[in-house]
Amino acid sequence: MPSPAPYRLDQLGWLQFERLCSLVLDCCGGEAASRLAWHGHADDARIALLEEPFELDGHARVAAPALMAVVWAPARPALRDRLIEVALRVAALLDERGSRAEGRIVLLTNLDGERVRQTLVALDIVPARRAVVVGAVEVGALLDREPRLRTALPSVLGLRDLTPLIAPELRERSTFGLEEAQALARVFSPTRAFERARLVLDRHRFVVLTGPPEISAFALLGVALAG
Repeated sequence: MPSPAPYRLDQLGWLQFERLCSLVLDCCGGEAASRLAWHGHADDARIALLEEPFELDGHARVAAPALMAVVWAPARPALRDRLIEVALRVAALLDERGSRAEGRIVLLTNLDGERVRQTLVALDIVPARRAVVVGAVEVGALLDREPRLRTALPSVLGLRDLTPLIAPELRERSTFGLEEAQALARVFSPTRAFERARLVLDRHRFVVLTGPPEISAFALLGVALAG
């Protein structure tokens, strides 16, 4: 049985998942990711052509040329239907670009990555050795490892149990309401003021905020999770 994903990425929706994938690639994809020219959107498929070898931290290296794709799997009653839908979208993308023969792909999706990869192989869409699938478990691991990803997209802080991410001594010394801050994170929309505060915090490890109490609570949550 695959390990459960720590983050409930299905609750993001396709637009925020697309944003999350962009942040993941910017943070962990190296120079090859920074030079990608993207087309489309994840409600159908967001795609780019890889023209140089690519490796996302800790994952298999993919030779060029290859297709980079972000494919969001909408909610369906049966997981099997979702897996097949993603696989068929990948097949259509490879056919459209005449790259089915090479079958090289780096796929980011909100489903379990290993199950998606197995489905692609079972349907003879992509050879096993030429497919890298970054799914919910892998994205979750990157979010846990990189605090800047979490603070750049605050809504992910409402998608998992945050207790393992906060040092016990910080939790014991704090008086802010973790549950309330986490509920706020789920519906929080980053503003320019938030981004400025985040950049100042990254640079100086200190920022002063004024405003309603919930602003301070959310800021403290961000500090705790920044490590």
